[in-house]
Amino acid sequence: MGSQPGPIERSSLFGGPSIQSSRQTSSLTAQSNRTIRVPSLFGGRRSNRASNSNSPVADEPGSSTALAGGHAQTVSSSGTPDFTPRPGSLFEVTFRGTNQVRIEGNGLGRSTIDSSTPVSQSSQSHGFCISTAPTSPSPAPRSSQQLASNSGSTAFPTNPTPTRQLRPIVKPKINLRPPKSFIDPNGDLCLEVGPSLKEFVVCSRAMTRSSSFWKTMLHGDFAEGKKAQSQDATSEWVVKLPEDNPTAMEIILNIVHCRFSSVSNPEGFVYTTHLYNLCVLTDKYDMTHILRPWAKGWSSSTHAQCDKIGSSLRSKFCHERLWISWELGDQPAFEDIAKAMFLHCSPTSGNHLRYIGALEPPGIFDKIEEARLIVIKAILEPLNEVIQEFIRGGKCKEMGGFGGECCIPLMLGTAIQSLNRLGLWPIPDPIMMKYSVSELAEKVQLIELGDPKAGHVHLCPIIRRRNLKAKFEAATASIPPLLTDAHRRHLDVQAKKSGFGPPENPQDVKP
Repeated sequence: MGSQPGPIERSSLFGGPSIQSSRQTSSLTAQSNRTIRVPSLFGGRRSNRASNSNSPVADEPGSSTALAGGHAQTVSSSGTPDFTPRPGSLFEVTFRGTNQVRIEGNGLGRSTIDSSTPVSQSSQSHGFCISTAPTSPSPAPRSSQQLASNSGSTAFPTNPTPTRQLRPIVKPKINLRPPKSFIDPNGDLCLEVGPSLKEFVVCSRAMTRSSSFWKTMLHGDFAEGKKAQSQDATSEWVVKLPEDNPTAMEIILNIVHCRFSSVSNPEGFVYTTHLYNLCVLTDKYDMTHILRPWAKGWSSSTHAQCDKIGSSLRSKFCHERLWISWELGDQPAFEDIAKAMFLHCSPTSGNHLRYIGALEPPGIFDKIEEARLIVIKAILEPLNEVIQEFIRGGKCKEMGGFGGECCIPLMLGTAIQSLNRLGLWPIPDPIMMKYSVSELAEKVQLIELGDPKAGHVHLCPIIRRRNLKAKFEAATASIPPLLTDAHRRHLDVQAKKSGFGPPENPQDVKP
């Protein structure tokens, strides 16, 4: 017959060890076909057929199913693979020889094709399928187009889609809730504060004594009240406050439960945002009076550190400081911050008057906007009058002086040039003004009338600049009042609670 070659190794589909094949050289000219099918790892329908038959062969029992939409790969005796779209099998390998073949071992390990073993079987555990059928001598190789027309498919899929739906990986839930804080180890009330629902165990009686708000909420006919809670002795009294800041609430609870060692010193450093959040809660729960020992020290510390940082309203935390002053009744600080916002607010970034991240004292921003519009009109009005006078051809202030005929055109031209250079030409509508009041006041001081580099001295431009400057200063100095009577009454009431003003009862004043 001829010499027998050594084992032929073929790589596995799934990346496992190679498949070894041992057969005689004469088996390549045999009269039977043996088809090796390697179906999908995920399963699907499988059908077998010989390479020279158009009709499918019955499925072998115990064989694994193929990837949905899989196709067969046929290897001819010449060693050239042909790709045949075939539903049911991923690919098939056909050897032409005289004997049947058998695959031994698992599909992902090493397997041997033995041409002398008259057995045909399937590897049930890993899905390898072998089928044999006697055929006539090998016909001429068919083209890929012919094979595709016989199988009913047009192309070999490069990325088949499995039919079996994979189970999603379910990750275990992790409890991210902060640990429970026992403000009162013997407390009978649990407060769940903030979006993370941080738990604080407190004494309901201490909370009731701290303000009338807590008394009404805990012992009234509300959902948070004890009457609405379960009467079961084993159940816990829980009140949820998801909108409150946990850090600020902890400071309040420490003060209410006399845990002063956990509270900063009155003259100590305190962050502006912390004091703001604290004042938000004291306003909400009517607890301004509990801050009396700390109000002045914390407020002055906040204003001192913010005045040293940044140059814009946001960098100085003006919106938060305005609310702090409003809640504590610090009227001088409230007026100073309101005036600073009036002078420096503008449509530019960082200087917007309204800020969604901070509470607004009622009506104060409306008063600031109204006052800003009045002052901007007062600044632009004399400027408009001068320009209109120049356009109509006004008279020179220095009658008979040098350059009397060309004085007005010269001043008009230099004024328009300077206004254009300063971003004020054409003169804008006061409502659409993009500069703040302070920026506008600085710019109008730089307006030129006449040629300042001229060798001669002409009094008309000097007189007109002097008059304009006086009107500009008067406009910026006459700031309308920003506080209403309602604002002042509220600040007086809060000052008595926090210690910024005299106490409500004159008898409490020490001699």
